[in-house]
Amino acid sequence: MPVVTVKNGRAELRNDRGTLVRTIGTNVIDADVSDECLVIVTAKGTAELRSATGTPIRVLVPRDCVGCSVSGGNIVLRMANGRSQLRSSKGTLMRTF
Repeated sequence: MPVVTVKNGRAELRNDRGTLVRTIGTNVIDADVSDECLVIVTAKGTAELRSATGTPIRVLVPRDCVGCSVSGGNIVLRMANGRSQLRSSKGTLMRTF
């Protein structure tokens, strides 16, 4: 399972041995990864959905996102207004709470 760390505003995607696979994005404040997908949150509040290898799939939220969490096939995005969005691994919105 890949691991992602945020250093100096960039997301570093590493394999299970810790070897650097790819450096992704600029101004990254939060990132999380699963076997299926990678989610990156930038300083502008944009949440991006990427494949597990780092290729862009789509923008989930264009603004106001402050954090993310990926678990199994679900993505949770924390918004600036205190709400959270639950999304599928494909990025479709399932619920806002």
